[in-house]
Amino acid sequence: TNVVRGIPSIPAGGQVVVDIEHTFREPGFHGIVATLPKDRYPVDNQGSLALEVVGSSQVLVVNGDPGQKPEESETFYLNKALDLGSDIITGIDVTEILPHSFLDYDLTHINMVWLANVPSMRPKEVEKLEAFAASGGGVVIFLGDQIADPGQYNKAFYKDGEGLMALPILDLRGDADQPD
Repeated sequence: TNVVRGIPSIPAGGQVVVDIEHTFREPGFHGIVATLPKDRYPVDNQGSLALEVVGSSQVLVVNGDPGQKPEESETFYLNKALDLGSDIITGIDVTEILPHSFLDYDLTHINMVWLANVPSMRPKEVEKLEAFAASGGGVVIFLGDQIADPGQYNKAFYKDGEGLMALPILDLRGDADQPD
C-alpha cells in the first residue's frame, strides 16, 4: 500500500514528524519505506523499517466467579464486548480459566493476565504472576464482591507499594445483596 503525504520544507539540521496511520490486515513481518524527493544528498532521501505484526494479543482471563448462569459470570460482559463478530478485528484473543487452574497454566504465549474478581491467590500463584509481570507481561486486576478480605489482598498484591497493585484496598462498603 502506498501512502503519499506532503511535508513542509525542512531547514538544515531540522526535523519534521509526519503521522501516518495504517492497519495491517495480515500478521507477520512487514517492511515500511519512506522516501523524500531526490536532492543533492541521496543518502538521507530514504528510510526503511522492518517490523513484526502479531495477529492478536493473547489474554488469559481468570474468572473468579462463573455464577450459576452464563449471565452471572464475572466475565460475561467482558466476553460479549470482545466477541464482536468475525468481521471486526479486536486484536485480543481470550482464553478463560478458573482460579484453581492458574498455577498449572503455561503463560509462555500469554501477553496479559486479567484477574476477574478472583477471591484470593496462594503465594505460589502470586509469585508466578509477579514473575510474569517482571518479564514484561501485563496484569489487570478487577475487584468485586468476591474480595471479602482487603487485608489479604493487600498482603498478596500491594505489599506496601512493592507488589502488583499500585494502591491498597482501603475499605469495603455496600451490600451486594441490597444494592440500593
